[in-house]
Amino acid sequence: MRSKKTVFHTAIMLTTAALLTGCGSGLFESFEPFQLFGQEEPGVLLETTVNEPPELIAGAATETRVSIGVLEGRYNPDSITEEEVFSVSDGRVSVVVGDDEEEKTELIDFPESCYGYSQLSYQEKLIYVEIYRNLCDRGGEVVLSSLNTDEVDKVFNCVMIDHPEIFYVSGYRLTKMTMGGELTSLSFAGRYTMTKAEMHERQKAIEDYVNRFLAEAPRTDDEYVKVKYIFDYLVGHTEFDLNSEDNQNICSVFINGRTVCQGYSMAAKYLADELNVFATLAYGSANGTGHAWNIFRINGVYCHVDVTWGDASYHSAYEDESQDITDYVYLGADDDIIGRQHEPDYFIPMPKCTSLEQYYYVREGRYFGSFDREKLKELFAEAYDAGEAALTIRCADQSIYDEMSEELFDAGKVFTYLKGSSKARFVRNDEELTISFLL
Repeated sequence: MRSKKTVFHTAIMLTTAALLTGCGSGLFESFEPFQLFGQEEPGVLLETTVNEPPELIAGAATETRVSIGVLEGRYNPDSITEEEVFSVSDGRVSVVVGDDEEEKTELIDFPESCYGYSQLSYQEKLIYVEIYRNLCDRGGEVVLSSLNTDEVDKVFNCVMIDHPEIFYVSGYRLTKMTMGGELTSLSFAGRYTMTKAEMHERQKAIEDYVNRFLAEAPRTDDEYVKVKYIFDYLVGHTEFDLNSEDNQNICSVFINGRTVCQGYSMAAKYLADELNVFATLAYGSANGTGHAWNIFRINGVYCHVDVTWGDASYHSAYEDESQDITDYVYLGADDDIIGRQHEPDYFIPMPKCTSLEQYYYVREGRYFGSFDREKLKELFAEAYDAGEAALTIRCADQSIYDEMSEELFDAGKVFTYLKGSSKARFVRNDEELTISFLL
């Protein structure tokens, strides 16, 4: 036990990390930390590590400064009596307190939508509950039931991908206590980006957005219809903007209407929870740049959904020429299709996506396993009748794509499908084997 007369001397070393950040390679990765040393007596070291996520914005190399944030409030164990159950409004967490001297964290049944939690060990789940409770309370430092910093980092990431409603946290701080060179405890504190008043104000704005979203939501048991509605709603109400504010959380989408892939993915997860559709976040890279997207379970089938890629404003940010066409190439895609331009880099095991049963082009009848000319003619007629601005189809393989391209464009047969037009406008994606006809 240290003497009350102990005087602390501190030294702060601030370090910066230059990262090539895209739309999200890893949600909340650790930086090279700065350290706060407080020497109270020989052999005792207090070390503070700040972990702040990289900004997940597409295609930009940025310098991120790591600094101490202002922590508001402090969790007081004395405020909870023996056997008292702690809970939050959505009923997702309950913690039973043990005796007067030691608090005991109990596992609880988080909903299936908390996929990150389901992938953790028993010990990691205990830490998950501790971190989740602390962040929901906007608490100060709390001692965790772990001495493993990597374990804590993994669990923190799981909490954040499971709970996009925790939009007021940008990272965390760990305080390590060692005695005689041996680590004795880890204390966790969230890094809050706004006051409680600001948080409540933004939550009200988010609820207004969600209520509008739910008012127009389809009343159906077909999860494909629900997911497509989420996809179309986000694309239709959001612009891709590298310089958007709060673009690492749902505020950028639900309040500002401008975001990057991290915001799209968090918002898609949030809305999926509202419609009781399973979704989680996936991370990796796309065309060499960090990227975030989602994995949904649609009518029992796991598949990839990349809302960012669907927004024409995303493509216009990187392409000299782009068309205002919603890109459904990653709505319900399997691992093979997503792997054409995405390279997953998961920090927890993710579901395998092996079926195209719920793929957009399959569900909409626009997937060609062979060059079916009659089917193509019907699709054009349906598109014209519906007043669509474009018709996009996908070929199952390169040979079909080449056959269609040769006949439609090289031989000029495309005009047999176009209505009263002497000019054909189209966009071919040789990588994804898609052809978009502008009507």
